[in-house]
Amino acid sequence: MAKPKLNARDEILADILGDRKYIVPRFQRNYEWKSEQLENLWYDIQDIVDDKESYHYMGYLVLQEFNNGDYKVIDGQQRLTTFSLFILGAIKRLKTIKGDKAAVQEANQKANLWFESYIAKTDNFDLENTYKLTLNKNNNDYFQAVAEIIKAKKKLSKNKNASETIKKMDKAIEFCFNNLKNDTSNQIASFIETMVKRLLFTVIYIGDQLNAYKVFETLNADGLQLAPENLLKNYIFSLIDHSNSMPDNELELLENEWGKIEENTGKELTNYILCEYNSRNKLTRKTNLFQVVQSNIGSEKEARQYLTNLAENSSLYIAIKNADSEYFKSHEHSFLISQNLEFLKLFGFKQPLSFLMIAYQKHPQDFHIILEWVKVFSLRYNIICDKKSREQESLY
Repeated sequence: MAKPKLNARDEILADILGDRKYIVPRFQRNYEWKSEQLENLWYDIQDIVDDKESYHYMGYLVLQEFNNGDYKVIDGQQRLTTFSLFILGAIKRLKTIKGDKAAVQEANQKANLWFESYIAKTDNFDLENTYKLTLNKNNNDYFQAVAEIIKAKKKLSKNKNASETIKKMDKAIEFCFNNLKNDTSNQIASFIETMVKRLLFTVIYIGDQLNAYKVFETLNADGLQLAPENLLKNYIFSLIDHSNSMPDNELELLENEWGKIEENTGKELTNYILCEYNSRNKLTRKTNLFQVVQSNIGSEKEARQYLTNLAENSSLYIAIKNADSEYFKSHEHSFLISQNLEFLKLFGFKQPLSFLMIAYQKHPQDFHIILEWVKVFSLRYNIICDKKSREQESLY
């Protein structure tokens, strides 16, 4: 496959957050940065505050340009969101500056200038804010609400029932706010100026006519190694919500379905997606997973069916990997199934997983017989004959 033509250039954060609007697709993952990532970014910024001549490279941003001049954030939303939250934390700190009337007025002027420059433009007629960054459906309402509160210098009330992603957003704001507690107005200004003018990105622009997801293949080929499960989710959801007009309640159902898959498989998510695909198709490897799924699924109907299959089969995958699961409890030969699954787990035989998944779906009543055969074959193939385990999966 030929690489798509891309327009790439290096830009500082101030240029990126200039007179543009960015939209994070509603189905992209929630804000996830933790304390360690916030601290690492903070130290990187502090290093260039001390070194007046240096820049810090922040990696890639991948943007798709719409006809109206707005941009869809394909990759980089976590970093863009964090910078916006840090700026809000700095604005919040400026609003607490005390001193004579002139000092307080100057601090407020800086806060309002940065809000207008990097967070949202305020319409002079209706006083409505037009935000530069629109986040996904689980983050955007909070982002805009907390920005309004900080701008108006109101007290931010804590919500004990807030979701984990909202708590992480709040933590990012407070992290910056607390780290600037001993800084003067000028020092806070220096921090913001450093962040927006000396953080450097390679921004990849994709024309509206291109399939943005082909870019992921290009980036993977160049060694960026984006997670295949995130690529797949974005691609599948983009097919289902191809017009970006799906009602929130319907999108919520899809998110719940994906959430079920993540909950069932946990850290095994990528391995499960690979295993589930191989159970119904020609064998492929993890490095090619996104490409082969993309080539086989190209319509909304196919995407919906694929998502349903993933959700329905995720419990079966974990049950086959976990001999203690109650998934097979109702089976007439549940004890024998549990024993044989424990045997496969003990010897680390993972090659039969895809075969066992489709075997149970096609022949549930005879699964104990098939599993016994797989146990014997795996023992002879791997232990007695000492053959290469990599070739075993293709035999199934």
